[in-house]
Amino acid sequence: MKVLTKPTLTFSYYAFTKMNYLAKKADTEIGFWCLGNAEDPLYIEDITVLKQEANATFNKFDDEAVAEYCGAMHSEGYSLDQFAMVWGHTHPKGCGASPSQTDEKTFSGTTFGNKSRLVMFIISQSGDMYARLRVTDEAAGVIELEMDIDVDFDSFSDFIALTKEEDDLVAEWDESLELVSPMKTV
Repeated sequence: MKVLTKPTLTFSYYAFTKMNYLAKKADTEIGFWCLGNAEDPLYIEDITVLKQEANATFNKFDDEAVAEYCGAMHSEGYSLDQFAMVWGHTHPKGCGASPSQTDEKTFSGTTFGNKSRLVMFIISQSGDMYARLRVTDEAAGVIELEMDIDVDFDSFSDFIALTKEEDDLVAEWDESLELVSPMKTV
């Protein structure tokens, strides 16, 4: 009998710092895709915010932005698991990191094309985090496991080196916030 071990979602110090910054600055949810390492897609090197509409409880990616993102990542040689396996989003002030009913509906539905492996990751404005892996297998059916979450603090020196190379990382991160438009009310 095979014993399932609890998987771990690990963030580089850079990815961890970036998503914390965005979570603390936003008044709405912010959706993003995590870019995993080629050898281990559950080791997150960066996050990418796409054009979207959002409010305090929901975000919707722009379909054209998703298509452009997927095409660009594929053209750059990334595998689907590297750039489209870990779906992340923030929860704004006053909300914890536990999945909402909307999160559960999105995660269990066909929103992301019935991928065989998908991770839902949530970070609240207070810094709480939640992650769950869903694996769909023809023989075993659907298996969902909550994940441990870790930060690779050993990658701090890489982060410092990057801050010396890049003119203004925070300005780049602020540009990501500009991709999030207030959701139009009906």
